[in-house]
Parts: sequence; structure tokens; C-alpha cells
Amino acid sequence: MWKSLLRAVGLDRRRSFDAAGGGRRWDGARTVDGLNGSIQAGATTAARRAGWYARNNPWVSAAVQSLAANAVGAGIKPRSRHPDAKVRDTLHALWDRWTDRADAAGLTDFYGLQALAFRAMVESGESFARLRVAEDVSPLPLAIDLLDREQVPMDLHRDIGAGARIRAGIEFDGSGRRVAYHCYANRPGDALAPLSLDTVRLWP
Repeated sequence: MWKSLLRAVGLDRRRSFDAAGGGRRWDGARTVDGLNGSIQAGATTAARRAGWYARNNPWVSAAVQSLAANAVGAGIKPRSRHPDAKVRDTLHALWDRWTDRADAAGLTDFYGLQALAFRAMVESGESFARLRVAEDVSPLPLAIDLLDREQVPMDLHRDIGAGARIRAGIEFDGSGRRVAYHCYANRPGDALAPLSLDTVRLWP
């Protein structure tokens, strides 16, 4: 009774979270113990299910498309603020030329890559890309290669000494900074890929 009275007059000032309370309504409620471990254990299955729904359920597909359209739109288009108008025009022309050939696979342009990367983030929770430089292509040697999230193995964990370690395919140095990614050269499940799935070390 006293608790109800104090609560009614606003004198019950105890700090609390409703989700951490008790009572019959919380009987059988499930919790996540060890969030990072749970994510690593279930991320691949969850991402595959999300990808299936994004391709087979019209409601989910429309939601993903709407998110991508609102977040990316026509794409990020930087504009130079160089004081010389001729230099600005030259930079803009080079940018326009590069965006047409930014995709290392040659399937889309830079703005299409942005949309694909965002869709991958929505569906899978993350998106990976690497920069490729072709020395024989001038004056625009840079290209972007989007990676499937499963090319970064979530089950690759290794202690590599001096405090450095690989966790879920991502290499950290002794200070905990990300220094490299260990990726499969081909997408797992690709019928045309080699049978051996050896990882390669990619660094920023």
C-alpha cells in the first residue's frame, strides 16, 4: 500500500528499468547472454534469412528498396570548391569519367555501387569493399570491388602473437586497432570458384 501511495504522489524515485523487472508477465522471457558471442554465432544464419526475405517477400523487398532510395537516392556527388574555375571543371570531368568505371567488375557505376553497398548493409548488417589500383589504366586506375559478407569468415579466430589476434576474420593489433581483413578470394558457394577456400589478407 505504501509503495502505491508513494508512486501516486510521485515520491517513488527509485531508479529502475521496466525490462529488468519481475512478475508474471516476465515469466519465460528470453535474454541474450554475451551479446558479441551471440552475434558471432548467429550472424551468418540471420543474414541468410534476411537475404531470403528481401528477395522473396514483397513487403520486405519494398522496405529495403525504400530505405536504399531514401538513404542513397541518386548517389553522393561531391563538388570541388577549388577557386580556379578551370581546375574545378577538370576535376568534375575526371570525376564523371571515373564514376562510370568505378566498379571493378564493370557491372555498374559508382552510384550503383553505393546502392548495392547500402542494400548489403540493410540485409546482412554490414558491407565490405576493397580498393583496386590497376597500374596500366591511366589516368583513372582506381576501382572498387564489393565483397560478399560471407567472404569475411565469421568463424576465423586466431591468436597471432604480441597481443594481435584475428576475430571473426578481422585482424586487430596489440592495441585493439583494426589493421587487416582476412577474406576468401571467391564467394563461398560459387559454383565456378576453386574448391579450396583459402583466405587472403587485405589491409586498408
